[in-house]
Amino acid sequence: MRQRVKIVIKEEIVRELYAIAGEDAVQTAEPMKNHTTFRVGGPADYFVAPHTEEEIRKIVALCEEKEIPWFVTGNGSNLVVSDEGYHGVILSVYKNFQGIEVEGNRIRAKAGSMLVSISRAVREAGLSGMEFASGIPGTLGGGVRMNAGAYGGEMKDIVQNVTVLTREGEIRELEKKSSASATVPASSKTEATSYLEQNLCLFREIKKKFLPACRN
Repeated sequence: MRQRVKIVIKEEIVRELYAIAGEDAVQTAEPMKNHTTFRVGGPADYFVAPHTEEEIRKIVALCEEKEIPWFVTGNGSNLVVSDEGYHGVILSVYKNFQGIEVEGNRIRAKAGSMLVSISRAVREAGLSGMEFASGIPGTLGGGVRMNAGAYGGEMKDIVQNVTVLTREGEIRELEKKSSASATVPASSKTEATSYLEQNLCLFREIKKKFLPACRN
């Protein structure tokens, strides 16, 4: 039988995470099976659910400084975690980092927002173009990173720009490329550590006709 790696929790790191995100947002030796749709996965050394962009930035900076491995998760859809768990910091944006704003024909949403919730907000605002995502059980951040799609629609069809955090702690706004085959600049997947917010460009339904909602 393969021997499980012993978890080592450093109180110094726990205190610093408490100071950044609050005690309620930090758990230690947290079973990842509680945070994946497959309900599998051993314990994560540190599991943190930040509330703001600034908290995410500080947590990433702490991990980089202390050379602690870290990984960003959303709803845990289609995510398989080893029974040995994760020996580092799990940064979960699903629990506390959510928010959806409707501004005319645009939707501004945080990475932890569920695609189902955004689709509902789109419908209630009288907009169209996101019907394909109404049954996808994931978050916006994950959906954008993997270009989630269904029924002939994809995230690349509606994403206008993406706010990301780099490993250097810089928050950047990435515009959609003109190419129809790309959601965001190709370099973003290697430069970005975390997707923070996304702007979606949708359509408004007027007398059974769909007119472009976003124009240059």
